[in-house]
This record gives sequence, C-alpha cells and structure tokens, in this order.
Amino acid sequence: MDPPPSHSSSLKVLEVCHVSPPPNSAPETILPLTYIDIPYLLRPPSELLLFFSLSIQTDDFMDTLLPKIKHSFSLALQHFAPLAGNLEWSPGSDKPLIRYTNGDYVQVTIAESSLNFNHLSSYNARDPQELKLLVPPMSSSTKQVPSKAIQITLFPNSGFTMSIVTNHAVMDGRSAAHFVSLWATICRSGIDGYEGPFPSYDRTLVKGPSGIEEHFIEELVKFIRSMSMSEHDMNNWLSLAKRAETLEDAVFTTFELSLANISKLKQMILDTQNKMISTGNETTPLLLNPSRFEVASAYTWICLTKADMQVRASNSDDETTTIIVSADYRSRSNPPLPSNYFGNCSVSIRVTAKKNEILGEGGIVAAVRKIRSEIKGLGETIEVNLKHRAARMMSSGPEQFRTIAGSTQFAFYKLDFGWGRPCKVDYLSIVTSGALFFADSRKDEGGIEISLVRSKKVMEAFRFSFANVLGSLVH
Repeated sequence: MDPPPSHSSSLKVLEVCHVSPPPNSAPETILPLTYIDIPYLLRPPSELLLFFSLSIQTDDFMDTLLPKIKHSFSLALQHFAPLAGNLEWSPGSDKPLIRYTNGDYVQVTIAESSLNFNHLSSYNARDPQELKLLVPPMSSSTKQVPSKAIQITLFPNSGFTMSIVTNHAVMDGRSAAHFVSLWATICRSGIDGYEGPFPSYDRTLVKGPSGIEEHFIEELVKFIRSMSMSEHDMNNWLSLAKRAETLEDAVFTTFELSLANISKLKQMILDTQNKMISTGNETTPLLLNPSRFEVASAYTWICLTKADMQVRASNSDDETTTIIVSADYRSRSNPPLPSNYFGNCSVSIRVTAKKNEILGEGGIVAAVRKIRSEIKGLGETIEVNLKHRAARMMSSGPEQFRTIAGSTQFAFYKLDFGWGRPCKVDYLSIVTSGALFFADSRKDEGGIEISLVRSKKVMEAFRFSFANVLGSLVH
C-alpha cells in the first residue's frame, strides 16, 4: 500500500526490518480459527496509533531508543508468538488457521515525517489520509497473510508514533491491549516487571453452536467465489478487507465527554426517572447506577441522530435509529473463557429505537435503558448475532450502522514504555469502517474520548449537537 501521492513526500522510509521472538524461545504453534474469529476474516485490519511527545533527533532516535523498542518487541513476541506468524488456508485444511514457525517475524517499518506532529496528535479535525501515512503496509503472498505489522514514525524534535496493525481475525481489542501492555512493561522494566498473566491459547474451551462454524466457512467460500477468486489464495483476504473506501471530504476528530458532564447526565437520569414516577408516567423499575459507558453511548447516539436529521433536513422522528455496542463475551461464554484468552471473543449488540423515543423528554433515560437491556441480555443469541455480523462483513461496503469500537477498559493512555505515556491514542480503522472509537480520556480521569470520521458537513452538525445537547438535557 503506497502512500497517497499528495502526501507521499511527507514521509521518508529509513529502514524496513524483521523482528522475531528470540531463537527457539517460543514453540511452533497452530491455532485454528474459531467460529468467532471467522467473521472477521474480511474485516479491515485493526490499526492502533500511539503518539508520544519527545524532543529527539533522528540519529539519537535510531541509535538509542529504536534498539530498545525492537528488543522489547522481540521479547514480547516470545509470549505472543502467533503475532509473528501468519494466517493461511491450505487446500488440505477444512478452515483457515494461524501458524507460527521458528524464524517467523513481524515486519517493522521505520520512517520519518515532515508533517506537523502537534496538529496530527491534537483533538482537532485532521486529514485521515495524513494519519494513514503513519500506518504500515500489510504485505501478503498467495499462501500467507501476516498477523501483524508495525510502523514507527519519527517527527524530529517533536515526537514519534507507534502504529500497531493486526489482522482482526487473529485477535480482538482485549487481546491487543494485553499484548501492548506486556510490550510496554518489558520495554520499561524488563520481563521481571510484568505482573499480569500471559495469554491463554486453549481453543478447546470455545464451544460454538452446532454447525455454525461450517455455516460460516460455507458462506465465506461462496462469497469469495462470487468475486471470481479462489478461497485458498491468501492475497484475497487483504484485497477484500480493503474494499471499503474512505469518505470524500472526510475529517478525523476527537471529542471529549468529561467526568463532570457524565456525572451530570447520571444525576439527570435519576432525577428524570423520579419525576416520571411521581407523575405516574413511569412504571418500570428505576435505572440505577448507569455506567459511564452506557451514558456516553446514549449521549453519542442522541447527538448522531440529531446531526443526521439536521444534515438530511428531516423532521421525521418516528423513523428508527440504531447504534451498535460491543461486549466482551469471555465471562459469558459456556464454559467461561479466561480473561487472558487470546483471540476474538466480543459480541456486537444492535440497539434500535424510534427517533422520538430518544430525542423527546426523557430520551436519554430511554436510550440508556435500551442499551443496558441489550447488553444484559446480549441482544440476540450469539449464534444469530454472529450470523448477522458475517452477512454484513461479506457485503459490498462497510457497515452503515453506528458502531462503537474500542473500550474504556483498555487503558491505552496508561501505557508507559519508559519515555512517558501517550499524548494521543487513535484507532485508524474507523477511517474505512465508519465506526466510532471510545477510549479513556487522557486529560480527565474518568472522562471518555470519542473519535469519529465523517464528511465536514456531517462533522459540523455532530460538533454542534455534541456541544449543545448537554445543555438542553441538564438544566
């Protein structure tokens, strides 16, 4: 993947190297994909971008900091060897698998950029194509697709970025956060400083509904063949996953919902319920102790709906509106999976309401209640949920629903590799997926950052809603 022509002169590749676990330090590994992994095969790679503010010259960076980054990365891969491996699907195998063999590696690109670091690491509207320059290419062969790629980009005298790209069929956000936490700890303090668990690769614990895995494989093969491709040509995975196109005239912007505002919304929800009960308009049990994720999701949902109606100049408030949230399924699986299980184990939960339900008086109460109800019941059964997800991922374009990616539990802003915590965390996969990215706030303990990519017109409408809806809800 070459940089866009209009920005290519802003990036200079200094080095491309291969980093492996230390020789003979990790066993050769074969991990068959589970029924939860398979729907992610045609999803764009996960692209995490960490910004670090640091005044350092190119020579010092290459001679002192970079060797430490590479060495700690190698030691971390020793415990996450499948990330140095590849996805493959040989004609003799009934499904794709991840294979790590001694000597496999992760390609690491070292680059230097002349772009404005302070602007790219800000919360302001940024050019998604400039940010994409900081993402490494994911090369493949007809037989293999790499699990992971890294790019480290230096902005002399300003800082540098670490872009961590992972094939989404290999692992989900929780496993990604687990790996990056281990890597940061090793870089800062050595392996002896790591107190958390190492990953669990026991896939015998993953028990899917009868026949669901075969169903997904059958649908996958059918879809690939409909594109006049061979399912065993691994180049197909990347070409199909990249088929989503970036919005024209798009900007990448991050908004913040402070802890103080979240607390106000929580109190307003309780006050509104009490008022509804006192007037006889509320008969359901009180919605007690709404979580900050529920509140932030509901608030974002309302703002997105208002922005959409403003841009479309639509006054029809009886139409339905949808948001999709994710829930980790490890503890709810039967049998439960350990929290350190390596792979994919999240469920997308589709929450739908009439617009007038969430935009009218008491709308945020209704929105939070619907989100909580779906999360508590996990919406549809996991079998139906994953079948719907697979169907959407095999469609011709990105999901059109409002999907919330990321989690306030991943704690990316608390990462410390030894030179200070990130000054900005972005998730560039949302450039093509259209999803929103939630993360803990860097500036405000307990606050939430919300990043999204939209056309300038839609973004301005969302910005207006995000700034003004709170005032209309909290008097």
